[in-house]
Amino acid sequence: MQRPDHSCKKEFVLGLSTISRGSPTEKLQWTFNLYDINGDGCITREEMREIITSIYSLLGRFLLNQVYHQKQPGTMLTGFLT
Repeated sequence: MQRPDHSCKKEFVLGLSTISRGSPTEKLQWTFNLYDINGDGCITREEMREIITSIYSLLGRFLLNQVYHQKQPGTMLTGFLT
């Protein structure tokens, strides 16, 4: 019997594979699907707001600290990702 979280793990691994090795079209489709929260084929302002709020919740303090110390915008995530 499958555990309930099995499909979530499988989707996560497939998503990582797509964004790391997929074609540009596959990467674009994956990104669109990420933002299209309700899966209706459209990205509404509310969906965009929800994604941006989530990203800010994850990275907000880090990014604000980088801006405060006047780092170049293109290098803001370098320290976070390494």
